[in-house]
Amino acid sequence: MAEIERQDTGLAAIRSVPLAAPFGWLKAGLADALAHPGPSLFYGVCFALMGAAIYVTLKHAYQYVSALVLAVILLVWARASLIVFALFYTSSMPTLDTFLAQVFSLENVEFLLAYACVGGFFAALVFAISVVAIPMMLDRNTDGIVAALTSLKACSTNPGPMLVWGALIVLLTAVGFALCFAGLAITVPIIGHASWHAYRALVEK
Repeated sequence: MAEIERQDTGLAAIRSVPLAAPFGWLKAGLADALAHPGPSLFYGVCFALMGAAIYVTLKHAYQYVSALVLAVILLVWARASLIVFALFYTSSMPTLDTFLAQVFSLENVEFLLAYACVGGFFAALVFAISVVAIPMMLDRNTDGIVAALTSLKACSTNPGPMLVWGALIVLLTAVGFALCFAGLAITVPIIGHASWHAYRALVEK
């Protein structure tokens, strides 16, 4: 049985889970998606269409896409990104067609390292405050502050499993994008279902 850590803060108790637990959440999420294919596919298709719509709408202004994802945090991230571009990017601003080729060239190694550090910080922050927050708010009708603090506690109690879970989410999302957004119709519902199982495994009822 998973070990449960009691808290003195009034927050829900957090369970310690094995390092391989995220793979079990993913398996359970896939089973849920297959058990309810209609709603799951609809949810995924909405994400795929949203991604395609953003791409078509902003394909000539791709630098603004990040400001649409997570309001305040990503607005700060966008500003930090501009600073990184200004300080470390030595070439002319890339066009959409040549973005990957120009940004990931060997001439921009310093830029890549700086951008990865800045982006990684904000990505880790978003993940840490949201990994169980949304399922908890839906399940217990709790407020966002308590849910975010509980999510942070879950990450600090289980750093290894959370790193694995974050890597799996990034991998599945990347696969979805790599398939021209169509893959999101499959991967996003699985992640969504699996996130519920992650919440139930980490947060004591």
